[in-house]
Amino acid sequence: MERLTGHDASFIYLETPTHYHQSVGLILLDPSPMPGGYSFDTVRKWLAERMAGIPIYAEKAYDPWYNLGHPVWAADESFDLDRHLHHRTLPSPGTREQLAQHIGEICGKPLDPTLPLWEMTIIDGLEDGNVAVILKRHNASLDGVSGNSQLGQLCGNAATEYSIVRNAGPAQPAAIARSGLKEFAAKPVKLARLLGKSLVDTVTKKTPPLPEGVPPSLSAPRTSFNTTLTQNRNVAWATFPMAEMKQVKRELGVTLNDVILALTSTALRNYLLGRNELPDTSLQAFVPVSVHDMPGQHGRNQTTGLLTSLETRMADPVDRAMAIAASTNAAKEHAAALGPSLFHDWFELAARYWGTFLRWYSRLRLADRHAVMQNVVVSNMGGRHRDLRFAGARVIDFYPFGSLFDGGAIFVGVASIEDQLNIGLIACPEIVPDLDGIADGYLAAFAELREALDKRADLAADSEGSESSYVAK
Repeated sequence: MERLTGHDASFIYLETPTHYHQSVGLILLDPSPMPGGYSFDTVRKWLAERMAGIPIYAEKAYDPWYNLGHPVWAADESFDLDRHLHHRTLPSPGTREQLAQHIGEICGKPLDPTLPLWEMTIIDGLEDGNVAVILKRHNASLDGVSGNSQLGQLCGNAATEYSIVRNAGPAQPAAIARSGLKEFAAKPVKLARLLGKSLVDTVTKKTPPLPEGVPPSLSAPRTSFNTTLTQNRNVAWATFPMAEMKQVKRELGVTLNDVILALTSTALRNYLLGRNELPDTSLQAFVPVSVHDMPGQHGRNQTTGLLTSLETRMADPVDRAMAIAASTNAAKEHAAALGPSLFHDWFELAARYWGTFLRWYSRLRLADRHAVMQNVVVSNMGGRHRDLRFAGARVIDFYPFGSLFDGGAIFVGVASIEDQLNIGLIACPEIVPDLDGIADGYLAAFAELREALDKRADLAADSEGSESSYVAK
């Protein structure tokens, strides 16, 4: 029997009527290689056979009334694929805008917590003849690393160390009650240890100070998209050639994540400038970080995060990208020094109670009343998908859409597939109605950065030429 960690369970406890802890992926298929051609019935039959060998799709977070601990993963003995698999056909002409509207509707509905925590919608009728698969999964059951692996496992790619999850088996009431009671009884001791450790770290100044350039908590400026969420969602996406992104990365001497943050900075900066809303201080981004490779980590969502500056007060895109990289590197070092243990330990102890607080927090719109935690979340799933097949169809694109938080109504997800780097944006349409404009802004931001780099290269070449001519004379 596998019990959810406090961190995993928190994603269930912390949901509200407007705040859903779920990730959604848009998978685009080229159905032409499918034997006998595409039909929804063919996809359903393939999916039923495929999932029979992947038990995680029939496991639910089981939390009976007698359980005093966190929920446990248990097989859903009444599992019905048709509760999770849905079918839609776009009306003619089947445009990208129509597809985005349907995805937004799907993202705006929470998963049923009493069932296995996923849903899939097959959408056909697209004007280009492709088929869309919208896969919704709960953050309690996976993070970016394990989500990538599970997608690869589902679509026939080689399994990785994170994609094999044990079969939880049927619920065992007696074992659930015993382990839950044991977990509950241990909480006073855990609380004393955590408080003692925090006190010792404070007195001995063991906690590393915040490095220069890393923004402190609750210091982000307020913008029009830093407010309490609505129930509705809208989505948009953009695509970049991976080779061009890597070329920019090499010329800047930074990481691919730094380039993505730099593009986010420019896109949001230009969006706010166009609305005459650019704050006097720089925007800040929260960046989830995987801790799969750190000792002592367990559970299905193994993440922590860091806060970095987007340097939106700087006008030059190259200078801005370099400053962002410096801030992010310092934030990484600070996060590594802190480690994820304390963060996860507090969730282990008090995740259920935070759920009650967050529901009142959302109802009272407290995100509009206190200092802003971060302006935007930028999450890179990592890895790169290649040669994926879904029911015989070729997977040609994948775009991720993450979960929004009260106080931050824009989430930027990043995924790589084949020779492309894809960005998925999700927001609330009442708060960010022109999300397509921001997605287009990423393309404009890349062109702006590329042009600035080329100008610097030309100036450097001219300077070298002048120096060579002077030496020759």
